[in-house]
Amino acid sequence: MNVLVCWCAGVLVCWCANVMAQDKSEWFGKGINAYGKGLYGEAAINFTRAIEADSMNHIFWFNRATCWVKMRDYERAIFDLDRCIALDPMGANAYMQRAVAYAEIRQTDPALADVTKVIELDPKFPKAHLLRGRLRLGQRDTVAACEDLRTAAGLGDPRAAELRRSVCDK
Repeated sequence: MNVLVCWCAGVLVCWCANVMAQDKSEWFGKGINAYGKGLYGEAAINFTRAIEADSMNHIFWFNRATCWVKMRDYERAIFDLDRCIALDPMGANAYMQRAVAYAEIRQTDPALADVTKVIELDPKFPKAHLLRGRLRLGQRDTVAACEDLRTAAGLGDPRAAELRRSVCDK
């Protein structure tokens, strides 16, 4: 690595930023590797280190949130997904992940709001229609639920097709 040393503070700041960029990428890579091995706690630690190096990177927050979901720590997942969405408000995957976390802790209204946002951002996201259909079934809104399940089934989700047949096609 060539290091340009000079008296200009701007150059030194840029050089330090490059070193940090390398560090955050290494932590992120270690997190991805650990996650791939099913070591979600280790992955979360590595994503935390990446976040410490660059708290403005929504991908780091999203990946750590995914670890929390895998470990069923939904409150932490929601916290991280809030940060992720604040940094990237158009990220359908973050809204979807947060909807799942809210659904898991039985907070139906915010789960519905998030999954509806996913569908606004990506109308062809079959899992979003399936989740919204399930949430609506829980609220006993069968008509709206069946509409979502039909959409999800039409987009190729076999679980939605099965649920639609058992609930809506009677």
